[in-house]
Amino acid sequence: MDQLRVPTRRIEVQVFLVDGTRVTGTMFHHDALYDHGGPADICDELNDERAFLPFDSSTECGGAMLLSKRHILRVLVPDFSFEQFASDQHEQHEDGSTLLLDDGTRVSGRLILETRLASSRLLDKLNQAPAFVPFVTDHGVELINRGRVVRVFKKD
Repeated sequence: MDQLRVPTRRIEVQVFLVDGTRVTGTMFHHDALYDHGGPADICDELNDERAFLPFDSSTECGGAMLLSKRHILRVLVPDFSFEQFASDQHEQHEDGSTLLLDDGTRVSGRLILETRLASSRLLDKLNQAPAFVPFVTDHGVELINRGRVVRVFKKD
């Protein structure tokens, strides 16, 4: 039966849900589908057409579960630097932004937006971006649900 299994790689993450719950555990990268590594894999999977993702939780609720993408506020891939993330990407970063999310959380770091988006204005790029956008913080790469961003503060 092993020959029927899809090869996967486990990526340790913290998922913050819109109800205030934080679950720590593993998301699964399907090796046959993507070849970026780390947060880019998770970003691809968050932005695909599926409504739910498999998740293996190591927190108090424990065990396997399915997470609704619609209810994910952000996903933190800890200890992953901008250089590690950007080395596999053809993207640019916007220096110094703080995001205010609809649960009141403020996240500071660098927003990663694809260069193929036509406009150079941050406003236009955010309006054209996929559902989850990468944001590099001091704690790692966070994949932020764009629909949950209330304000973006640009640092000077």
